[in-house]
Amino acid sequence: MTAEFDAVVVGAGHNGLILGAYLAKSGLSVLVCENRWEVGGSMDTRELFPGFKFNLHATYNVVHGLNPPVYRDLELEKFGLRWKPCTGWGVVFGDNRALFYYPELKHTLKLVERFSQNDARLIERLFSKENIEKYYQLARTLFYTAPHELENPASEAGRIYKTTEGYERFPFDSTMMEAAEENFESPEVQTWLMRIVEASMMEPSESSAWTLMWINSLYLNLGIAVGGTHSIAHVLARVIQYYGGMIIERDPAVEILIENERAVGVRLKSGKTVRARKLVASNLNPSLTLELIGEENVPSEIVKKVKNYRYRYTSHGSIAIALKRKPSWKASEFTQDVNSAMGLSIGWESPENFVRMYEAHRKGEIYKDDNGFMAIEAVSFLNEVEPTLAPPGYHVITPAWPYFPNTRYAGEKFIEYMENNRQELLEWAIESIMDKMQDMKRDDIIGATIYLPTDVEKKNPNMYGGDINVGTFEGQSMWHRPFPEWGKYRAYPVENLYLCGPSSHSGGGIKFSNGYLCYKTIKHDLGLGGV
Repeated sequence: MTAEFDAVVVGAGHNGLILGAYLAKSGLSVLVCENRWEVGGSMDTRELFPGFKFNLHATYNVVHGLNPPVYRDLELEKFGLRWKPCTGWGVVFGDNRALFYYPELKHTLKLVERFSQNDARLIERLFSKENIEKYYQLARTLFYTAPHELENPASEAGRIYKTTEGYERFPFDSTMMEAAEENFESPEVQTWLMRIVEASMMEPSESSAWTLMWINSLYLNLGIAVGGTHSIAHVLARVIQYYGGMIIERDPAVEILIENERAVGVRLKSGKTVRARKLVASNLNPSLTLELIGEENVPSEIVKKVKNYRYRYTSHGSIAIALKRKPSWKASEFTQDVNSAMGLSIGWESPENFVRMYEAHRKGEIYKDDNGFMAIEAVSFLNEVEPTLAPPGYHVITPAWPYFPNTRYAGEKFIEYMENNRQELLEWAIESIMDKMQDMKRDDIIGATIYLPTDVEKKNPNMYGGDINVGTFEGQSMWHRPFPEWGKYRAYPVENLYLCGPSSHSGGGIKFSNGYLCYKTIKHDLGLGGV
């Protein structure tokens, strides 16, 4: 049986959905085919215990304040998307002090002053109203400018950055760790600022010092989706269907059909052939995309580059904890506001901790902090902001992401160790969290579960070894991501085959960027009208 559409999008992660929505609104007939039983990819909100919902991966939208063009172009609010602002992203230290962002800079500065007056004054200058707008302009250029719209987008981004007061403190050729240690005197402030960049999945060894300030600025304006992150996927699916597009779940593409070096359709797992009159787009990582294309259809040097594409050595699991009541952080004795902060990381004391973690993960070992506890990102009580995640009076810890080595690099013995010690790892994570809580008891826990990197990849095969960024940024960033021949959202040498997933610019996370920029590229190539 054969069907025919103008465009076929392989994979219904949020970038695939964004691309499908744009193509459908531009007047093309569109099919989006998905492996799982539901759309959304890493935008995954699940009811793991009756009445308790958990965001297992993506949660925060760090570019909410940039007002991405996708909001306007696809009228997402009209289709039901609602956002709520949330306070704080930061670190709780071993001595039970804490550093995090407030929406208003003046409150953040008061907190920073308790660690270093000098660092507070520097942050005040760097985060001036004028600088924040420059940082936002830089982010808009990087995230929402298609490659063909600027002669050299990277140079344009550099020009914007260099006109920002204080940029000379963060030269392009230094690492973020060097920038933090050379410009700030407090180890806690250094750690806090680096932690935000690491949350954006950039490693401390990367030449990314210039990201230290502008990425941190994005965390001044966090937003979370009402109803959980998965609600974003539902909204995008409604847009596709409203404009006549079709979404098929549980029937993935198993082959991208190539004729005369052109993508002409896909073969689905069910056996159905779907022809594509104009284009095929892959939301999958390079390895999975190559499997669908077939190595025989691309030059050997492309095959080699796909096989050499590097995923992060660090991966994530997920912990979900349902609670009878909300515990209080021990750090609340330092600042009561910590109990309202939405994203707090534990297990970090100094920039050296980041280096030690990556060294451990490169060796296939789990990193422990100085006290033997697990490093965990974003221990949050999100139902304080979004009550739909828990029954009235109850609470959830979501998301809590423990750091693990990437299982693809750690090997079979490590995978076997994790599988055989699943409950022990969950208990270790819970103990790590409880160590930072003032009054959290075992009796407060209604239910708890852990997702290991193997579970992450099983659920979302795009995330090799549990890599939620689907590829390191080191040497694989900006418009040549994943590598130059497959950069700029095109899969050379196959014509009419496009790449829209997190292995393209601008990587993982809810940025509303990759699918948008892929559409802009397709619109340019095919001369599409409309949006």
